[in-house]
Amino acid sequence: MRYEVTAERTLLFEMSTGGRTTVPIEVDLAYYEWDPWAIHLAFRITEERWVHWTFARQLFVEGLAAPAGEGDIRFRPLADGPVLVEVSVPGRGATRFLANIEELKTFVDQTYQEVDAERAQAIVDAEFDHYPWPHSINRP
Repeated sequence: MRYEVTAERTLLFEMSTGGRTTVPIEVDLAYYEWDPWAIHLAFRITEERWVHWTFARQLFVEGLAAPAGEGDIRFRPLADGPVLVEVSVPGRGATRFLANIEELKTFVDQTYQEVDAERAQAIVDAEFDHYPWPHSINRP
């Protein structure tokens, strides 16, 4: 099967540096038909360095409406409009970003217009059916 990028968008997130200071960070959001249950974020750290995160599309959806996430990435919509995105690296702490909720909603809506939940399940099922599973497992 051949799959392509289904949805892409570049946004500016505001990285919290503590207190009231923020720094704009370019973030590429991507959704691929070949990975139908995931959203991919790439944070531009320097001109040549990006940090990539992949997480469940459903987590992204839930985090736009209510606090969501228990692992390395968490979302919390704030009363004044933006969404707080917290990315944690074990042993290194967390970085917090503010993102425009309307831009995020537009992106996630686009992913569902391209690949709805039923189609996502069909893609995963098809990949599962074509995986070269072993016919038997030899056990000692």
